[in-house]
Amino acid sequence: MAQLKLSHRTAGPPCNKPCRV
Repeated sequence: MAQLKLSHRTAGPPCNKPCRV
């Protein structure tokens, strides 16, 4: 499920983890 990792990049739901952009 790589979508979770790419979730912070793609316009999706706010990731619960601290996304480092």
